Amino acid sequence: MTKTVSRVQSCCRILLVGLSFMSAGKAQAQGDKATTVLQSLVRRESSVTESDLLDWRDMQKADQMRDHAWRIFARITKLTPPIVGPPYWDTWNSDCKDQADGRPLRQHLHRTSLPLELVGAFREEYSSDAFALADIGAFTTKHGRGLGEQISYNPIMCAQIISEHLGNNGKALDDRLRDFIQNGSPAREREIKPFPGGSIAVKAFWVAIAPDYQQRIKIWPDRKDPTCAPKYCVDSVVVKFAPRQKCNLPISGNTPVFSSCFYSVRDDNPGEKGYTLILVGLHVAVKEINDWTWSTFWWHPIPQAGTYAKGKAGIAISGVWRNFLMNTTFSTETPPEPEPAKADVPPDADDPCGQDIRVASRARVCFNPFLEGGLKNGALSNCQNCHARAAYPVMNPDPRSNAQRGYLSPDAACFDKDLNGKPSERIHLDYMWSLVPSTGGKLDSNIDKLLIFRESLRKAILEHFQSSQ
Repeated sequence: MTKTVSRVQSCCRILLVGLSFMSAGKAQAQGDKATTVLQSLVRRESSVTESDLLDWRDMQKADQMRDHAWRIFARITKLTPPIVGPPYWDTWNSDCKDQADGRPLRQHLHRTSLPLELVGAFREEYSSDAFALADIGAFTTKHGRGLGEQISYNPIMCAQIISEHLGNNGKALDDRLRDFIQNGSPAREREIKPFPGGSIAVKAFWVAIAPDYQQRIKIWPDRKDPTCAPKYCVDSVVVKFAPRQKCNLPISGNTPVFSSCFYSVRDDNPGEKGYTLILVGLHVAVKEINDWTWSTFWWHPIPQAGTYAKGKAGIAISGVWRNFLMNTTFSTETPPEPEPAKADVPPDADDPCGQDIRVASRARVCFNPFLEGGLKNGALSNCQNCHARAAYPVMNPDPRSNAQRGYLSPDAACFDKDLNGKPSERIHLDYMWSLVPSTGGKLDSNIDKLLIFRESLRKAILEHFQSSQ
């Protein structure tokens, strides 16, 4: 036990290693040296242990868990040297592919894609991609080009993705799964090499805005919070492109929010020249316990009020990063919600693991309103529950297409057998859905093309309108 705790303590202390990545353009050798130096410094720094985290989880110490999540947020949002550099998490790799010299490709492009949860939910409404394509116009009208996601991995995690050849395609997963099956390994023991302590995965949610266009974004109000006065419960705000203006929060009435109130970057998506991406949400998963710790952050115009701002005031978070609210969980069940709740709308498909969100439950809820908030019953979901199902090939129905909550045992039947009763042939991905190889299917490519076309058309109409005035 002592050895295990010591190992995890060391892993937790390595949490800040992700902060060692140098800015793009620095020499590889210099970056490696900086990483080594920072690792040696961090090992000497006292840190929260796995025992602490498990105690907080098991004793339902919500305040300590929130304090820990805010401190992680403060670390990963610090600016890299020089002081005008991006926050640390936005220097990490999103494309951990093998390179000729075995090192990661250090690209810092902001190329977003439509969240897989939305694509999965869209697919579940149709019997085939062919039928889905026929209705793709209605889908993009509903969700718009606005929301895009980007996954980033800190150096510890990226190094393992590269060494295990998980970032190129599904070949490494197919080969490992084949070996498991040939060797007769039990289905629940088929998994990738677990990620080491200190691994961090960040899923960023962006909204694209144009300099000549005011973009409306939805806001998730915490209407059950007793502090939720009308001014705190707005459903949406309009964002005006004004990067050089001082942030104008708090706003009143229908006043547009300046884009300077958000962390923003240039949009590097093809066909999106001149667009800016504003950050509206972050999912942060940290390998501190076997099940990871899960924290989710979302932008809000009144970020200092309500349940989800609790604990932030005493943490050294500065600038635009103070405009975020947060929820966190170390468990699929606890701390329990104050009141039981159930879905009033049936899910699009039955859960392959047998959970029924229509059954009243106090099981822990933790979701990001800019993503799961747009899914059916998403406001009752738990991100850890969904990620516990991360496997390749993906279960059918796709777990990402429906909200889940409640206790999910690692021995659940859905991990051993498919709905048809046959033994499952899949490999578990240590909670990381982002490692599922892209299908590269017709639906995916057509969604991307149509989104770009819709934006080009919108800009052309706007330019025509302005020139006719």
